[in-house]
Amino acid sequence: MNEANVHSAIDRIELQHPAGRSGPLILRKEYEQLSVFILSMLKSKGEITLTELLEAAHEKLKTKWSGDILWTILNVKNDLEARRLIKITHLKRCVQVISIKRKRTQHIKTFLRSVSAKEVS
Repeated sequence: MNEANVHSAIDRIELQHPAGRSGPLILRKEYEQLSVFILSMLKSKGEITLTELLEAAHEKLKTKWSGDILWTILNVKNDLEARRLIKITHLKRCVQVISIKRKRTQHIKTFLRSVSAKEVS
């Protein structure tokens, strides 16, 4: 294995999926940015719809992003749901409402500290 392959494996994280299957591999830096973005929005607003999240991500992050921001944020949202940090509620007309799981506030603080310390596995 050459040095470039080792470096890229270290800088990537395999996302989890709420259905229990493996998610895609993305850059750890992207994961950190988007998970903090999602959790910060939820902390400030309480709950948001998936549409609001995607619109905010597109508006605030599009100039800082080289790839498909919407695909990546959907996968990070799924990962946070699989880690039981956020809750998804399905309403009529296919509306998803995203909120922080009650009693998980301390866990989210620990999670955010681990993300910034690059210990997310």
